[in-house]
Amino acid sequence: MVTAYVLVKVDPGKENTVAQEIVRVKEITSASWTYGFCDIIFKVSVESIQGLDEIVFNRVRKIPGVTSTETIIVSPIPITSSRAGGTSAA
Repeated sequence: MVTAYVLVKVDPGKENTVAQEIVRVKEITSASWTYGFCDIIFKVSVESIQGLDEIVFNRVRKIPGVTSTETIIVSPIPITSSRAGGTSAA
């Protein structure tokens, strides 16, 4: 399973139209408005990187009004666990 957060920049005035299309994608588990350098953030869960490519490149980026996306893939290692090869602060 691949989980990612995707930041979406949208043309001014197109926010509602883009948001309506984003929430129609069944793999997108949540979506929110943001303040700052992007307009919308959404969380997506898919079976593979290829599935993520399908959502981001073939669906979201093709929505009229989307100007760019930035994808952050979530590590499968929970914060409560240590990372392999990492050191802990003393």
